[in-house]
Amino acid sequence: MIEGMINERGKVNAVVIADRGRGKSAAVGLAAALIGHRLRRRRGVARIVVTAESPDNVETLMEFARRGLESLDYDVEVSESGGRVTGLSARGIYIDYYRPYPLLSLQRPIDIVLVDEAAMMPLPVLYGIHGRFNRVVYSTTIHGYEGAGRGFSVRFLKYLKSRRGVKVLEYEMEEPIRYARGDPIERWLFNAFLLDAEPAHVDENDVKLVSEGKVKYVVPNIEELFLKDEETLRQFFGIYVQAHYRNEPDDLGMMMDAPHHTVRALTLENGKVVVSIELAEEGGLDEETVNNMVLGFKPPGNIIPDRMVKYWKMPEFAKLRGWRIVRIATHPELQDRGLGSVALRMLEDEARARRLDWVGVGFGVNPQLLRFWVKNGYLPIHISPERNPVSGEYSVLMVKPISEMARKGCELC
Repeated sequence: MIEGMINERGKVNAVVIADRGRGKSAAVGLAAALIGHRLRRRRGVARIVVTAESPDNVETLMEFARRGLESLDYDVEVSESGGRVTGLSARGIYIDYYRPYPLLSLQRPIDIVLVDEAAMMPLPVLYGIHGRFNRVVYSTTIHGYEGAGRGFSVRFLKYLKSRRGVKVLEYEMEEPIRYARGDPIERWLFNAFLLDAEPAHVDENDVKLVSEGKVKYVVPNIEELFLKDEETLRQFFGIYVQAHYRNEPDDLGMMMDAPHHTVRALTLENGKVVVSIELAEEGGLDEETVNNMVLGFKPPGNIIPDRMVKYWKMPEFAKLRGWRIVRIATHPELQDRGLGSVALRMLEDEARARRLDWVGVGFGVNPQLLRFWVKNGYLPIHISPERNPVSGEYSVLMVKPISEMARKGCELC
């Protein structure tokens, strides 16, 4: 990797993949020190940027970059912010931390960008880094707390390999450092938290069932799903693992145990899960709580009612009951076939049957997602005033009114 980063011509991307406990961040930190040393000797200066969701994520990388430079007889000056290392400098070698979105607008010349825990980042940010810089190292945990999301390997790595004129260097670290190979506790962690869950295998017959509309809306029994039907649960959660850039054990716990969270699914006639939905029930608040909201109180787990009261001055909306869609994802091999819209229509039918007033959603907005939700009848009620510092996206809340009272409220937004 080091030789490729220094000597290869044109655009070079290196990808370092490992499960937890393999020493990936430490290895990349040591590599940064050696690359910086060799570039400085060749050019007189080396400018390396490290990026990740937060400085906490690069603590190990920076520590080993410092150790590497010191082993090469450099006196290292350390810059800190909030108790975290944000920069290293040593006789013409500069290794600095930047958040992902500000990095994209950085104007000064950069020799190499190191992206740590890349699976945690939104794909548009990864595409932007690839387009902006010629030398990039992407290191990531595919299965683990930092990035149990395979959007990186399923889509982004495939994208890199398809680009003309781009040299892609791939490395996978398999040998554990923190524990022995095949450690039973590691296996237990993977099984307990579904870190390696996969969607159902899809064949031609499944595609035919989708094209014929032979799907079923499922209201799972939570206890049955989580305690007795491991295969369906793995299919359900596996869709999230592949569709979203990040999943955490807390997400699984919320679906399983939080009293106001529940799940729905769209399956084929043969039982294979093709759409996964997580819901949070919001609203239905009493008069005293609503009055306190007017005075600034923010009731936990009531994101959409809170915005309607604070920004639109509609305290009566907080008394209405609704579902906020926390996450909805379609099987990666069956996307763009209308399954998401079908699942939404069936979900809305259930909401009507339960006499709910609205169905809503919140997400980091981009043109494709916005078109999808507007097409399905959802109305924007709030957009964040500032961009997310990681993704660069604005967050938007949208609502589809079910009852007449909710419709009248949304018309005023």
